[in-house]
Amino acid sequence: MIHGNRGALLPIPRIVLAGSSSACGKTMITAGIIQALRADGYEVQPFKVGPDYIDPSYHWLASGRPCGNLDTFLFREKHVRWLFEHRCEGADLAVVEGVRGLYEGIGAVGVRGSTYHVSEVLNAPVVLIVDARSLTKSVAALVKGYAELEGANIAGVILNRIRSEVHYHKVRRALVKYTDVKVLGYVPRDRRLKVEYRHLGLVPTPERLEEMRERLRTVAEVISEHVDLDALIDVAEAAGPLGPGERPWEVNPTKCRIAVAKDEAFNFYYPENLEALEENGAKLLEFSPVRDEDVPPDADALYIGGGYPELFARQLEDAESTRNSIRELAESGAPIYAECGGFMYLCRELRWNEDRYRWVGVFDVAVEMTDRVQGLSYTVARAVDDTPVTRKGETFKGHEFHYSRLVRPEGLESAYRIIRGQGWRGREGFRPKDLPNVLGTYVHVHAASHPTFATNFTGSTGS
Repeated sequence: MIHGNRGALLPIPRIVLAGSSSACGKTMITAGIIQALRADGYEVQPFKVGPDYIDPSYHWLASGRPCGNLDTFLFREKHVRWLFEHRCEGADLAVVEGVRGLYEGIGAVGVRGSTYHVSEVLNAPVVLIVDARSLTKSVAALVKGYAELEGANIAGVILNRIRSEVHYHKVRRALVKYTDVKVLGYVPRDRRLKVEYRHLGLVPTPERLEEMRERLRTVAEVISEHVDLDALIDVAEAAGPLGPGERPWEVNPTKCRIAVAKDEAFNFYYPENLEALEENGAKLLEFSPVRDEDVPPDADALYIGGGYPELFARQLEDAESTRNSIRELAESGAPIYAECGGFMYLCRELRWNEDRYRWVGVFDVAVEMTDRVQGLSYTVARAVDDTPVTRKGETFKGHEFHYSRLVRPEGLESAYRIIRGQGWRGREGFRPKDLPNVLGTYVHVHAASHPTFATNFTGSTGS
């Protein structure tokens, strides 16, 4: 591997920033560390453990580089290593943010899907971020337990929500006495560091770019003042050799043009999905439904990812030209693939409390927002028919996370059978009866969890 700007043939320095729990502050601390290192002249490659779209948007903003997802349920270990190495090209070091606590994964006693598992696959040291609010000696018990449970390589700890210097030194003394883990510093309680949450997690950065840039600059300044970044780099440079990797997706190019809806409402796209499409011959043509832009007239197919379209419901209703152009493309027989929020947008109507919004109507059903999670799970699905992105008999992995639900979808055809996950009565992959080349689904897929995704999609254009 090329070790970034040093130009040496060395494994790239890397660390995994793991949390003691969810909501311990690891996303903003990770983004702040990335931004602070970037300000010091480092080219930092960010990663996120798990299938999340939102946290990576903070790391992209902090680093200026696309953030990769690493997941040992969705991907095979050799594919995790390839994705890591591929994304790190040109970087000086890699920073991986974990998901939930260090050991949370698929089961209660296994490690698959956990941050710990990713750290083992990457042979990377772990820095544990601990919410130390109102704790002193108990922090040492937490860190000691995390280090000893599976023998994780916990090489450092950062303490969050520290009240004062006195508080910090008390916690530090306890850690020095009871553990061998190096204390790398702390982050004080500071209202400026708080971020807004909504039902799927943090607010995505594309909605408030300038506000988030300023917030990250503040976080980076606090990190630089209270965390020993030189010691953090020393930890990263102690990472061991990285095992061999293998490209996860197939490459069999078909030249075509695929329109991609991309704006504040639709921005949940894995960078690898777009890259895999390009490697398979696609020219990607971006357009904005929120701004009432038509689907590019020379598009052979359409890809609408997820996001928060419900927050832009009125703008999307008013975007009549966009809606008409999508219907025309669907009626022409062109392949259309829509995930989650994109699928919602293709429905006839959005219902949210007492409000009603007229949307595209390719699917003649309504979709309604609820106050409860309707699907939150890793998924395994089998295609029972050909679609723009699957071939009959293929089995693939993905994930679902949504608060909306279809209203009486009985009239829709389905091309997927759910093996693991929620779906609707075990069905997924919905299609209008008269438009078999249109596919709408709540299942998000990654090009590494569905290796034929890109070849199928470009191949379905018939170009």
